[in-house]
Amino acid sequence: MGGIRSLSLLFIAVALMGAPLSCKTDETYKYDTVVYVKSASATVYKRPDIFSETLSTLTFGSKVQGLNEKYRYGVPIDWRKVLLSSGEEGYIEQKYLADGAFMGRIGQLLDTISSMEPQGEGELKQKARLYIEPSDSSPLIDIVNPLSHVIIYKKVSSPTGEGNIATADKSGVKKWYLVKTDKGLAGYIPTKNVRLTPPDEISVYTSVRNAVAWQKIPVERGEGEGRDYVVSYLGTKAPEGADFDRIEVYRYDAQSKRYATVLAKSGLYGLLPLSVAKLDGGVIIKARVMNKKDGRVYIQEYSYPPPVRLIREYSEE
Repeated sequence: MGGIRSLSLLFIAVALMGAPLSCKTDETYKYDTVVYVKSASATVYKRPDIFSETLSTLTFGSKVQGLNEKYRYGVPIDWRKVLLSSGEEGYIEQKYLADGAFMGRIGQLLDTISSMEPQGEGELKQKARLYIEPSDSSPLIDIVNPLSHVIIYKKVSSPTGEGNIATADKSGVKKWYLVKTDKGLAGYIPTKNVRLTPPDEISVYTSVRNAVAWQKIPVERGEGEGRDYVVSYLGTKAPEGADFDRIEVYRYDAQSKRYATVLAKSGLYGLLPLSVAKLDGGVIIKARVMNKKDGRVYIQEYSYPPPVRLIREYSEE
């Protein structure tokens, strides 16, 4: 924040003094705009041409001095001329750059997910755009490549009529995941671009149903032994708007080296996130469920280890 504030004060001072910097012979003053790399990486070229010589490759968050817009004559609109710390001048495509305010928004997303429980993992089916907000009209952060691994933290919907309706479901609502990419970026990606990848050890269950979220249950196990899981599923007859309509809990048996289903509850109007909390003497599994009669969301708490029982239900409000 200090650097951004200092730069703002410099601009004010220059404006009040009638831009005396224009009298200098050293032309480095032209690079008076701080810009940052907002994507996973950005290439600096000798000329504004991706086939020209590469000067450097910068990573997410790198800061460079950008050429003041009033001196950009001759620079293509989709490029930014920059001054590197080495003193070399080069060019970066504008789509990879952002100002301090935008970088602050990315930082806020990263802070947000740092306090959230991951809901699952997946990989990109195809190249996809990563947005700062769940909307096609939102500013773009980066392009994520096919097969890139993502950690999923949240599922949200765009209101009807927002974004690209061609990619929305039959109700006109588009679904998004808040994710963290394998390059460390956070943002929103359409759910249709993500293939969920549940853990292999419970694939006997998840391969025949539509698993939408899962959590490891924090119980102590020996090295090489399986982990216990709670998994939420979305069936073909699930209520419209529900994230899941069924939850199952799987416990690993060390003797048989197999999993057993210790809870199966269906007919739910479930809403993510699904969460697990370790307490003294056990674990609490929390599921968010809407009561369609009163429209309120309730938290259902289940005890663990088995027998798994519903021990408490209360309104989220």
